[in-house]
Amino acid sequence: DNKVLNQTIIVFSSLSLEARELCSALSTRFFPIFTLFGEQFETEADSKFGASQLLIGQHFETFQELSHIVDRLYTVFRSFVSQMASLYHPKQQLYTTSFSEVCLNLVIEEMGNILSCFYVIDQLIINNLHFKECWGQYLRLVKSARSDVAAYGLDQDQLVMFEKLLLNMETSMFDGNLMRGCINQEFDEPGRVQVLRNKVCMSMFRDTMDKCLDNYGGRLDSSTEAGIRQKFVALAHMYGFFMHVWGESFQLQD
Repeated sequence: DNKVLNQTIIVFSSLSLEARELCSALSTRFFPIFTLFGEQFETEADSKFGASQLLIGQHFETFQELSHIVDRLYTVFRSFVSQMASLYHPKQQLYTTSFSEVCLNLVIEEMGNILSCFYVIDQLIINNLHFKECWGQYLRLVKSARSDVAAYGLDQDQLVMFEKLLLNMETSMFDGNLMRGCINQEFDEPGRVQVLRNKVCMSMFRDTMDKCLDNYGGRLDSSTEAGIRQKFVALAHMYGFFMHVWGESFQLQD
């Protein structure tokens, strides 16, 4: 049991460390980009005559990097859920012997931080009118390339692939659906991991979030408040995730 317990702790620690590193990359690298994107355009006219398309092109590798980080964070979030559902299961011996009374608060916090980062990116993109304008003009430029593909150094197949890449970026990242996409993932893995009907896992999430809420509330306006308000936001996102996954079962249980 000790060996399995150690392996379990290592898995959660590794996921938490990766989540922290990826969220840090989002906040330090991408929050400023989408906050200030297009600020050099003093008027709407300044964003025309190719400047907007050029600006998107200059950031294209950055957007691809963002896409890779988002995909990885989706995987980490799904792995958190999978590991929790595997551990907190009535047929799991480690749960009955060691974890039946254990609440993994830090795991809930890390998952909430992921959702919070996605929420911030969503809001920055949605509310940056310069980005919307530049992205729209870039899409129109690519669409116009269909009439003379060779002039852009491409063939028809390459253009089609590029348009698919742009469409994927728009629907997955630039429509303000990063957080929604994360919680809308398929968490059940038939024959391997049961999440939706796992009442033990559902109860663990609910009890742990409730304990976090009580803990945070007792530290507001105190000398130990540092970072608590951000944790409140992250916890609110986790309640949203909980209701999305188990809302119907939770209501029937009550």
